[in-house]
Amino acid sequence: MGVLELNDKLREYIEGKGSADLNTVSAEELRKVKGIGKKTSERIISYREEEGPFKEIEDLKEIPGIGKAVIDRVNQLFIAN
Repeated sequence: MGVLELNDKLREYIEGKGSADLNTVSAEELRKVKGIGKKTSERIISYREEEGPFKEIEDLKEIPGIGKAVIDRVNQLFIAN
């Protein structure tokens, strides 16, 4: 998925027309969020693969290196479906 496609998905979610699901986005898509780099995005994907789908965005607090500010930004852009 390209940047424009991701931007469209995020815009649809913000406008209430769609959703970007934390349980299906790629590491590349996660890196579009300020504060999530390569290692953090890989940790999120690994956690998801090992522990199963996120039940809520706040589950991210279980992953080392993710603080409240990043969780708040993710919460604005994604859902845990």
